[in-house]
Amino acid sequence: MLFANGNDGQFATEFVSGKRRYLCRAYWLSPPSNNALNHPALAVLLERSSPTWFDASEIAARFHLTPREQETLEYLIEGLTNKEIGHRMKISVNTVNSFLRLIMMKMGVSTRSAVIGKVVSPALQRSSHVATAASSPY
Repeated sequence: MLFANGNDGQFATEFVSGKRRYLCRAYWLSPPSNNALNHPALAVLLERSSPTWFDASEIAARFHLTPREQETLEYLIEGLTNKEIGHRMKISVNTVNSFLRLIMMKMGVSTRSAVIGKVVSPALQRSSHVATAASSPY
């Protein structure tokens, strides 16, 4: 296990599992010692990375979403069900449905997939413009 120098004995590395990215961090809970009775304690934190192509704050500003609607949108983009979103946000499934209906109204769409389409479409357009500009000889 490699630890970065000058980083309080912690390391960070990113890895991919399927389509998901994870950040792995380790922290010393007690310093290592040569005494066999005093074992070093280490905590490892695995954190799922957010998609880099999706800027929730930009979408929230464009469609005038509240912070809770933005949070709901982020979980929707991660592919969570309404029940999973409710569990993460500590709200009922009915409240999740209300947030989703408000998001759909503000975005001018009528389905969950259309919400995702509104989010993904501008991101895909930006990346295709970058790819076109990069491949252009002029």
